[in-house]
Amino acid sequence: MFSTKITLVKCICAVILILNCYACQKDNEIPAEEPRFFSPSNLKAIVFTDSIIRVSWKDNSNVETSFQIQRKFGTEAFKLIKETRPNDTTFLDSAVAPNMLYTYRVRAIGKVAETSFSDEVSVKLDLPIPSLTATVVDDTEVRLTWTDNSSLESGFVLERSTNGQPFITIAEPSKNIQSYSDKTTAINTNYSYRIRARSKSTITDYSNVVAAKINFQAPLLNFALNDGTTLNLSWVDNSQFESGYVIEQSVNGGEFKELDRVNPQTTSYIVENLQTTKKYAFKIKAYSAKNYSPYSNTKQTFYNDKRYVSSESYMGENAADGQVALSPSGNLIATTSYFSENVIISNRSNRTTNRLVTGHKEGGYSVKFSSDNAFLLVSGAKEGNIEIYNTSTLTLNKSIPTGMSAIYSLNFNKTGTLLAVGGTGGSKILVYSFPSMTVKYTLTTDNHNVRDLLFYDNDSKLISSGNDNKIQIWNLNASTVETTLTGHNGHIGSVDLNSNSSILVSGSYESEDKTIRLWNPIGGLIRTIPNTASITSVFIGAEDIIYFTDADGYLRIVDKFGTKLFETAVGNMIHFADFDKTNKILVTYSANGKTNVFQNTPIWMEY
Repeated sequence: MFSTKITLVKCICAVILILNCYACQKDNEIPAEEPRFFSPSNLKAIVFTDSIIRVSWKDNSNVETSFQIQRKFGTEAFKLIKETRPNDTTFLDSAVAPNMLYTYRVRAIGKVAETSFSDEVSVKLDLPIPSLTATVVDDTEVRLTWTDNSSLESGFVLERSTNGQPFITIAEPSKNIQSYSDKTTAINTNYSYRIRARSKSTITDYSNVVAAKINFQAPLLNFALNDGTTLNLSWVDNSQFESGYVIEQSVNGGEFKELDRVNPQTTSYIVENLQTTKKYAFKIKAYSAKNYSPYSNTKQTFYNDKRYVSSESYMGENAADGQVALSPSGNLIATTSYFSENVIISNRSNRTTNRLVTGHKEGGYSVKFSSDNAFLLVSGAKEGNIEIYNTSTLTLNKSIPTGMSAIYSLNFNKTGTLLAVGGTGGSKILVYSFPSMTVKYTLTTDNHNVRDLLFYDNDSKLISSGNDNKIQIWNLNASTVETTLTGHNGHIGSVDLNSNSSILVSGSYESEDKTIRLWNPIGGLIRTIPNTASITSVFIGAEDIIYFTDADGYLRIVDKFGTKLFETAVGNMIHFADFDKTNKILVTYSANGKTNVFQNTPIWMEY
């Protein structure tokens, strides 16, 4: 019994001791931390290296299992790029490219939930593309400059393309360098340049492409047409760096030789002491201390003494197939009209015109001054009378019936003592003594439309042409045809002889022909010269130069081979022309009734 009590007391004491120990332990225990689960804050993104962006944030949770880092660039949607361990507060993003704007956000992930995202932060790996410019410094150097907007590059790569060929590297400037001088250039060559920055791990895209050309081009040469023995050269300066110009000259197709050198500010030069019998050629080039430009265009010139310029003009009746005559003195011009009885007489001395009313009521046609300038002869367009007027008083001297129905040609011999008359009706050609107007020769012809007549071989022969497409050479004493020249395909309206009668020229006014033909009056055809329009008048002057007018309204001058020496547009169909070979005055008569006077005006011209 007693031992039982003792045991019970021990048990109670043990319980009390345990309870006291537990109470003591509870007094000394640290309370447990309350759970937190908030969004990360203070998000930052900075460029760490040329290929890494460092992302950091503040951890505001104590129960997260990880952090999710999301990223986007441009307008794209956010994408998960990394899920970190709990308690991490930094991340190094190496999957980046230069010059892209990246935006980041972070959230904490728990066992059963996630926080909202942090604020967004953006950053750009700043290795910008350089901006390039090119400047031509002189004729040996192109200066290249660019912007350096980054501290991450380790250098640059500069490339060049020549005349469109592939780009090649010409220099690799170090970091922070912003210019380069390209001295491996050539004049008048097209260069293109581009550059890009590079770092230890990346390289940018190419910059803008810039073009450069050392503009040492040839001058553009011209000259002003002068008469006499001087010529004015002028040129356009197409270069930037010249020290002067070299002028070179060739004479009669010979070798070009230096004529002179002039200062860079000069763009003109007077060439003196030219000889009118020679041909000249000129070219020019610019020069600097190190280079010559290419040669300019070559200008060739000769003294054109076949140039004719209109000095004056007069208006008359509507021409309507009339004719024009220049007086031997060169002072008076007379024109007729197929539809008018009036003859318009223009005085070149005082620039006045008079209207002579003839007796040809149905119109006049042929008109000619006598060789002594005393008389003016006018024929009818539809009747066969020849009216002879006193030139000074314009009064009728006499009227001569011919028996023809119309007269198309009146021509004197050189001394003015014989007058040949041809036309239509009567089948004849008449040769009168002048001024008595007695018939000396009557030639019977089957050409019913004689258009032109010409005395030949000391007035022993007469050349006729007309609508039968033939040229006939008559022996006047025998009143027979000695020679017939054929070959034209159309009516022949005009013939003429050179000074020694070795060449006869003829022109056809029919559209089917449109040729000038050169004949030996004895031996036949020499040459045919085609034209683009019908020939209305043709003459052959000194040096066997051929002058003619055509239905296109042109006065044209060619040599006996057909080489063009000069031409000028008169402006309207030319019906007829007259030519004073001695004084080199040519008058044209157009369909609108206008008479133009052309005078020989030599000048240095281009060829």
